[in-house]
Order: sequence, then structure tokens, then C-alpha cells
Amino acid sequence: MSLYTSVAAVNRRASIVSLWRPTFPNEPDVAQQIDLERAITKLPQAMREAFVLVKAEGLTFEEAAEVLGRTVGTVKHQVFHAVRRVRAALTVAPEPIQKDKETHVI
Repeated sequence: MSLYTSVAAVNRRASIVSLWRPTFPNEPDVAQQIDLERAITKLPQAMREAFVLVKAEGLTFEEAAEVLGRTVGTVKHQVFHAVRRVRAALTVAPEPIQKDKETHVI
């Protein structure tokens, strides 16, 4: 990807859910991939743009800042918070343990 890729192309790419992908031993399954892409599409636009350029396309923070017309610090901030939001969206909270009222067994 060149540094002159349009932001619109980044947004389109982030919103496409591909159902066909070759499978490799360490690659997440289709359901995990869809969950990840849904979490990314829920990010605010500016955060999503920075996240996709740095984490998915492999640009440096400096390159992404140039493409997006933002400062390097802003891109780092947006990627940091995007990663936190995506992780939170993909983390499954365990169900709370309920006490049995009659036997007091957990």
C-alpha cells in the first residue's frame, strides 16, 4: 500500500467482511475473524483509520500520520485506544458463579 492511499479506501477495507479465507494452523477461524472485523467497524472513524493503517497494513506511526495528515502523537494515541477497545470487545466475560441457596454450595 502506498502512502497516498485514500482514507476512503481504508474505511472500505475495514468494513468488508470476507467469508472465504484459506485456513492455516495458526489462523483464527471465520467466526473469530468476523468478530474482529465487527469490533474494528465499531471504532470511531478516525481511530479505525489509524488502527487499520498501523495494525492491519503494517505502516509505521510516522507513515500513517503522513497518510492521515495527523501528528505522530495523535496516531499513537488513536491506535493505543483502538487496541484497547478491540480487545475489550473480543474478551468474553465469565458468567458469575451463583450460590445454591438451599445447600450453600457454590
